[in-house]
Amino acid sequence: MNQKEQKPKKQQPWNNFAWLANLARKGEKVLIHFREATDDVCYLECRLMNADNWTIQVTDNKEKELIIFKHAIRAIEKIKVK
Repeated sequence: MNQKEQKPKKQQPWNNFAWLANLARKGEKVLIHFREATDDVCYLECRLMNADNWTIQVTDNKEKELIIFKHAIRAIEKIKVK
């Protein structure tokens, strides 16, 4: 039997620990899109402070610290400063 070699799935950049750690080190602003059961738009604009394998620590615009589990996140975008 000939089986095709399967390439490993490329990890999404927002879930890459090195990418998140670099953003946290710089204190970059990000836009976090959450997973939801409805079609409503659910996102948070915040500053990334810390990241590990399971959670992300952020501060929102009111300087409140939040800890978010990665399984609740659909995507993270870096906010481009003009």
